[in-house]
Amino acid sequence: QPLITLLLFGFETDRLLLRVDFRRRAGDLLVGTAEVCVSFMTPADMRVCVKAVGGRMAAMLETRDATGLWTRVPAPGLLAEAREILEISIPFALLGAGPGTRLGCFVSLHLNGAELERYPGHQPLTIVVPSPEFEAYNWTA
Repeated sequence: QPLITLLLFGFETDRLLLRVDFRRRAGDLLVGTAEVCVSFMTPADMRVCVKAVGGRMAAMLETRDATGLWTRVPAPGLLAEAREILEISIPFALLGAGPGTRLGCFVSLHLNGAELERYPGHQPLTIVVPSPEFEAYNWTA
């Protein structure tokens, strides 16, 4: 049975928000060599990985070079927390994505460096970065 049971996403005007639910408590699952990665197809060669480091959850932004090597880069404002569920907050600025930019990504669960599960399975999530006027355009009473 899959370990990931639910994937939800949303956004604020300046950040992408992801929620991942598991069959087990997220904080217990993401220990040792387990990690969750949000891999971007657009922009290409970027990913955010979350894993336990020193007893705390750490979120890291990585970029891939022409040789396929992943390198960690500074990521101010990148946040993740795992207790019952995993929550990830990724500033659009870290992705170089401004209003109207179309993002495409997958969320995957890894153990010992091997991918166990990927969601969605066949095509990336597509998210359009909102403009500052997004709330005004979508407001109803």
